[in-house]
Amino acid sequence: MFETLDRITNGLDLSDAAKKAISKTSFWAKIISIISFCTLVINFVFLLFLSSFNPLFAIFLMILHFLPFLVIYHLFQSSKNLINSIKISDQEKLELGLKHLGYFFQINGILLILVVLFFSLLFLISTILVINLF
Repeated sequence: MFETLDRITNGLDLSDAAKKAISKTSFWAKIISIISFCTLVINFVFLLFLSSFNPLFAIFLMILHFLPFLVIYHLFQSSKNLINSIKISDQEKLELGLKHLGYFFQINGILLILVVLFFSLLFLISTILVINLF
């Protein structure tokens, strides 16, 4: 299967419309990642200042801010590589940009599943508690 895919995509040539779409996607990904990164840093500094009295809370905040940083990092790397691939017509940069974009969506998907499971569990526990009260 992979050999067939390699033969089909070998020598991939992008149309002007595809290049424009990649450029626009890259631009907005960079804007979102920069704003998100700045917001994350400001939030982290503020919370670190508030948690200066409790070192365990500071460690918890570092761990808590690592996952959003990882998501933002992959979005920024994707943006950077995608725009560079268009500017210099580099297939490897395009592949790397799409790889980082894939990581961005994989991490977001995993986090979404975890949040849905958490709230489902919370709903189940609250339902059981309400039923036991009556």
